[in-house]
Amino acid sequence: MDKTKPSFPAGRQSTLTLSHRWENAADLKNQVCATMIGPVRFNTVGGFMSRLRRLYVSDRFFFVTCQLHRGRRLLDEDDFTALAEGIQLTRQAHGFLLTGWVFLPDHWHAVIFPRHPMTLSRVMEIIKVRSTHKSNLQRCESGPLWQARFFDHALED
Repeated sequence: MDKTKPSFPAGRQSTLTLSHRWENAADLKNQVCATMIGPVRFNTVGGFMSRLRRLYVSDRFFFVTCQLHRGRRLLDEDDFTALAEGIQLTRQAHGFLLTGWVFLPDHWHAVIFPRHPMTLSRVMEIIKVRSTHKSNLQRCESGPLWQARFFDHALED
């Protein structure tokens, strides 16, 4: 057996025991990641797909972060307007609370309180679809504006 030490960021060194030759680089990548951080799945563009478990709860405050899709041009004032309108239309239609927000050129944050039966995932989905549609029309572009995932943190009472 051949032992080798792959190069990892500082503090993440590991020794892998290589028991066979890999057919391709993806097999090696999967083995390295499984050794370092547990089982993961790679998406078709070579990035990581986490196995994030999201709580499907309502009636509590969440701090959320939504990032611009890689390769998209940074947001400008018209995009901020499209995002604000998407949030406002979703609030009117589904009655969630929005207690604070900040829009930045490559991401945005908000504090959202989805009321039952709405979930945070559903609220975020609707906001992202509405703002993407309007922004793509304004920019004469197509494709996703936001990354598929968002980050959330349930706030304590």
